[in-house]
Amino acid sequence: TLGIQRLRKTLQLSPKYKPAFDLLLKTFLSQKANNEARELIMEGIEKFGHRPELFRELCKLDSTDGYLPQAVKNCTESISLSRDYPDHYVYLMQTYHDQKEDKKAEKVAVQAAKKFPNSEFVQWASGRLFLERKNYPVASRYFKAAIRAKADSGRAQFGLAQALFEQGDHENALEPFSKACKWDMSTVDAFFAAAGKLKQSGNTALGAKFQQAANLWRP
Repeated sequence: TLGIQRLRKTLQLSPKYKPAFDLLLKTFLSQKANNEARELIMEGIEKFGHRPELFRELCKLDSTDGYLPQAVKNCTESISLSRDYPDHYVYLMQTYHDQKEDKKAEKVAVQAAKKFPNSEFVQWASGRLFLERKNYPVASRYFKAAIRAKADSGRAQFGLAQALFEQGDHENALEPFSKACKWDMSTVDAFFAAAGKLKQSGNTALGAKFQQAANLWRP
């Protein structure tokens, strides 16, 4: 608190002293003080102009906090300022999805995934979008691309397992389910649930395999 007070005092004395501004913004972001960070970014845009790094943070804050019309505006501006930065495409995609504008969300997802084949974040987010849209084959393709970009991505492995399972490819869903548990223990409950569904459907042999594998990751 004292540090924040001193940084604010510094900016009162020297409004365009960028190191103090940057440190104060970093502090707010690390503390998840999103409203304070958003206000400071707006001040920064007035003082320093339309800097790409400021709009990147503003885009992320608006999208994750649910300020949807603002997020569309600021993420679009952010993309125009730095087209080769992948993350703000994801936040724009998510914003459109939250606004129930799924065609626009899908368009951004397809464009971003093509533009950033090595971004695990972009590929995973595109997979999540199509998974929620119940387009499981397309979701699987994006999750596989996310895994190629980052082999130890637990969330991509989990998404792939879900997509394969939902499209009926239960046998091939076993391995990514297990890998997802390796990197993210919170997915083990879904693994057990999948085992239960298989047993209820009469596929007891595969259900037993799922349960046995899931037991390896039981807390």
